[in-house]
Amino acid sequence: MTAAEKETSARVFHYLVTPSGTKIAHSVPDLADYAKLEQAKVAPLLEKLSGPEFRILRPVPPPPNRLASLRYEIFHDGLAPVIQDWRARYQQKLALALE
Repeated sequence: MTAAEKETSARVFHYLVTPSGTKIAHSVPDLADYAKLEQAKVAPLLEKLSGPEFRILRPVPPPPNRLASLRYEIFHDGLAPVIQDWRARYQQKLALALE
């Protein structure tokens, strides 16, 4: 992944795994809004992370009472702690680089 993709992933992953380690699904517009990023930057990354090369995320259909808006979630519950760990190490690395 590129440096920009890692940065975007770290920001988006924050909203796909709760602090207690539970996965949660969000739509592209919601994730872009939460992470304060453009949808045009978030959507291709989510597609990439849900593709056969990575399979970190998976698309899920909207709830029955919602408009058709594709959502993404962590592929498997077991990935949640791994993602939290990666994100923490990534942020620590950024913080050290700023010192």
